[in-house]
Amino acid sequence: MDAAQNIIVKEDNCGALDFTEINRHEKIGGFGDSFEEKIYGKTLAQSIIKDNEIIIDAGTTIDKNILDRINEYQIEKVRIRSVLTCNTE
Repeated sequence: MDAAQNIIVKEDNCGALDFTEINRHEKIGGFGDSFEEKIYGKTLAQSIIKDNEIIIDAGTTIDKNILDRINEYQIEKVRIRSVLTCNTE
């Protein structure tokens, strides 16, 4: 969960190099959000690769269609950007 409030990033790429790794089976905090809820609307920091093939490119915003692909390929973890690490001016 990103704890940023009232932060609006208007750039397509804010220059964030850091990322947060979200694991499907890891329970973080006491909110009980599902894996899908934790990653929905976030931007992939790294491409998702399955069997040496890129199935979703880095920089992709995770929407319902992307969630469906992540579940279809049974992806266990994703690395996402956080507004907390943006380098924008």
